[in-house]
Amino acid sequence: MNKEINWINWAKIYGMLLVYLYHTSYYLHLPDSGYYFYGPFFVNVFLFISGYLIFRKQLSTPVIDIPKKTWTQGEGRTMLSNILFRIALPTVIFSTINFFPKKILRGEEIDLWSFAHDTILGGSLWFTCTLTVAELLIFLLLLSRWRSIWFYVAYAFCIATAGAFIMQICVTADISLSVPWHYTQGMVAVLYLTLGGLYWKAEQRIDHILRGSRWAMLFIVYLVVMFLTVNFAWQDFIFETLFSDLILNITGVLMLIYVSKQFAASDFVNKLATFSIGLYFLSGAVPNILAVAWTKVFGEAESAAWIVLTVCSFAVSACAVWLIKRYIPWLFDLRLLKKDGDRRNMVHSK
Repeated sequence: MNKEINWINWAKIYGMLLVYLYHTSYYLHLPDSGYYFYGPFFVNVFLFISGYLIFRKQLSTPVIDIPKKTWTQGEGRTMLSNILFRIALPTVIFSTINFFPKKILRGEEIDLWSFAHDTILGGSLWFTCTLTVAELLIFLLLLSRWRSIWFYVAYAFCIATAGAFIMQICVTADISLSVPWHYTQGMVAVLYLTLGGLYWKAEQRIDHILRGSRWAMLFIVYLVVMFLTVNFAWQDFIFETLFSDLILNITGVLMLIYVSKQFAASDFVNKLATFSIGLYFLSGAVPNILAVAWTKVFGEAESAAWIVLTVCSFAVSACAVWLIKRYIPWLFDLRLLKKDGDRRNMVHSK
């Protein structure tokens, strides 16, 4: 693993552990006071990383030098295919797998609308729906073939503003924000992807500024903005989404990146980081099942149970993802079915 992106794998693991920490506390019905601290960045770091990797590839030579028509037929087509087969379709597959156990555990009625809402319309696994929409918007922006990351940041800010405006209208009119595919969150998320690209461009400069004890300034800014956000209600929803939340989220992500960069490369972490999207797909079902089982056997849970079940949920999910990747990997990428079929045809032809 290249040293320069070793931090990405550590950040993925930290982010995913916090996802499991939050989901476990939710299903155990425990107050998670720590959420106020890690809530702004434990999911946004994945958007940031996605943008970092996309622009690291797409704005580098020779890819950025490829004409629009050629790019659309080559790199662009590959990018679009990856969005569809690695994010969108697995989202539908795992939403379907999760749907029936979730309804049974919650004692909710199973009907056609709720099934369509949670699966095809993307109402269940909100993050990968958001990521799908955001990456599709990035794809459209890349059709411009502009080289400057600032072009993408500027357009992304406009898109995010429109998304926040639509959110405000939906909240006021009591309209669902989740259908289809959490598109308003995807519009806001595109800004975080482009900021991940901006970080890639300015990474060495930012690391130089935050070297040594200077990162503490970032921590202070984070605490001040968090205090203001928690204790004072902003009058304007769009201002809160695009300014106060943005500052809080980005400073939180930068802090997590700083911490991640303090650790050396680890083969185990590098391997586990490849499970991140699979871990997300199971981050609702597994903690939910273990929380229900714990409550039935031991009764009301306390803080110690929260930590134990978080670790157990993460470990069980990691094992499940390993088994899926080993025996039915096409669940994460349906294109593997064709590759397996082609391989078998070659064997038979011999």
